[in-house]
Amino acid sequence: MFEARILLKRTLCVSGPEAARMFYESSALTRTGAAPEPLQATLFGKGTVQGLDGERHRRRKGVFVRLLDAEAAADLAGRVTQGWERIARQRSGQGEVDIYTASHAVLADAAFAWAGIPVNRHEMPVRRADLVALFDDAVRGPWAHLRSRRARGRAEQWLAAIVRDVRAGKLDVSTGSALAVIAGYEEGGELLRPRVAAAELLNVVRPIVAVAVFIQFAVHALYAWPQVRERTPWHDARHRQAFCDEVRRFYPFFPVLVANAKETFDWQGVRVHAGSRVMLDLHGTNRDARAWNDADTFRPERFLADPVPTYGLVAQGAGSVQDHHRCPGEALAVALIDATLGHLRPRLDYSQPPQDLSLDRGRIPALPRHRFQLGC
Repeated sequence: MFEARILLKRTLCVSGPEAARMFYESSALTRTGAAPEPLQATLFGKGTVQGLDGERHRRRKGVFVRLLDAEAAADLAGRVTQGWERIARQRSGQGEVDIYTASHAVLADAAFAWAGIPVNRHEMPVRRADLVALFDDAVRGPWAHLRSRRARGRAEQWLAAIVRDVRAGKLDVSTGSALAVIAGYEEGGELLRPRVAAAELLNVVRPIVAVAVFIQFAVHALYAWPQVRERTPWHDARHRQAFCDEVRRFYPFFPVLVANAKETFDWQGVRVHAGSRVMLDLHGTNRDARAWNDADTFRPERFLADPVPTYGLVAQGAGSVQDHHRCPGEALAVALIDATLGHLRPRLDYSQPPQDLSLDRGRIPALPRHRFQLGC
């Protein structure tokens, strides 16, 4: 741990499983107001579940837990497989495919259809691009950040209008769809404001599209670790899941998480003052040698042989899904990575020309410096 002043605020920077335990379990920490305004205005949205605590957080989080269940994972995985097959037919004989960009299209189409959000084919390119901008442009420099803010505004305005139409009975929606559930969700006896409901809808579909980053990492791992690719029994679902979990452990999607101290408390001999910030290092925690053997080696079989260290893996949050700020879509993310690899892996041309496979860690999310243009 060390202390610093970040964005003008006193900040305790911590790493490792015990730090993650403190970050998620301490009642002295709150997420309310913790995320910097630029992230609230782009990635998360304002007034959404990520910025809530206590009973309000548990109740609203329950909506996401119920929506993103095993049935949803299977449905979306099937849609994603169909999407890749469609791209394969369309691109047959036309050369290489940019896997990252193609993933955006496949995942966005699947997410909108599954969620029950109506999008006509003419507006689909704009809606896809806006979803991608929310996570890909949010913290990549001033001009990219402005694009992300504009995308957030457009997307929320569009979805708020759809929510109003659903509530007014002007739009028929499938009962149980994400659109129907969130449009009808009440808090304190009142429906969410249309703009907040729109932001929460984005918090359903945006993370699905963001799985494109994990897909890029998974393809990177197939190239960077050929010995793993060759020895993995891909017909075995347990080994495929272990591969996906190792992708989520090994590669840094976002570098840190933040919370605010709402009261003064002591942790491991350090006084954390009320009003200060605690910043958890995700990449360092997932690569912590105190929790993982051979932590800097990509080794999926670790998830088959050893129990996952408590709070050692913070790929999409940690702690209890219902009570803590842990993503309820982890199993869904694994299912979508697995579905994509099931289609792509047998079709990839592994004899690519020399390219820089190092990750650009100055970019958030980090991606390989040379994007994969792969023959499929």
